[in-house]
Amino acid sequence: MKSTQTVVTSANSPLTIPLNARGGPTALGATPAGSGNYTVTFAIAPVQEGLTLNPFAITNMTTATAAESIEFGPVSALIVTLHSGTSVTIDLSQSDV
Repeated sequence: MKSTQTVVTSANSPLTIPLNARGGPTALGATPAGSGNYTVTFAIAPVQEGLTLNPFAITNMTTATAAESIEFGPVSALIVTLHSGTSVTIDLSQSDV
């Protein structure tokens, strides 16, 4: 199992976080700081092949203002956008399957 933490600020937003599309289930947690407002979407297109990412909404992480978490199947990337506030911390844990 691979776990990572990424902090998204106004300096690096929107941020694309590549994931192992061949990996198994992925757990995602997002925690805003400074009265933050953020959106997290996911993509299925292979990032390394230079294709345009077609993002899909994660409903409870669309213009969210509170900490949220979900588990989902394999995806190729997450796109995190900080709309307001100081930052949003993204915690990821992905199976090595």
